[in-house]
Amino acid sequence: LSIGSLEPQFSGRLCDTLGIPEMKSYGLSQNPEHQQKLKAAIKKAISDKTLEQWHAIFADQDACVEPVLTISEAAGHPQIQARDMVIEVDRGDGSFQKQLGHPIKFSQTPCQSKFTGRVLGADNDLLSSK
Repeated sequence: LSIGSLEPQFSGRLCDTLGIPEMKSYGLSQNPEHQQKLKAAIKKAISDKTLEQWHAIFADQDACVEPVLTISEAAGHPQIQARDMVIEVDRGDGSFQKQLGHPIKFSQTPCQSKFTGRVLGADNDLLSSK
């Protein structure tokens, strides 16, 4: 579970959702003891449910809490799909390589990805000769 509830409104929602509203004031505290108590309370609270359960609970909460995804899960995420962030680039031999798309989308100048890298092992001789 990735928790990035750094601003007061987000840390407040986080604490409310986790059932630890008494910890709201600790979210922005500079006191290391408060920070440790808050971290311990969050750790205890999130250990009571599965990642899937927390994902469902936080799905409608604007608290900057999201599941940590595997590469495959991230590639299939609706936002990644909608922004064309995983693209297939022609290798020139009839096969394609999946790679990250361009994060910045230009309205009048579409980005082009043409380089797929070298074939695995293509530089072995060169590297072993050094």
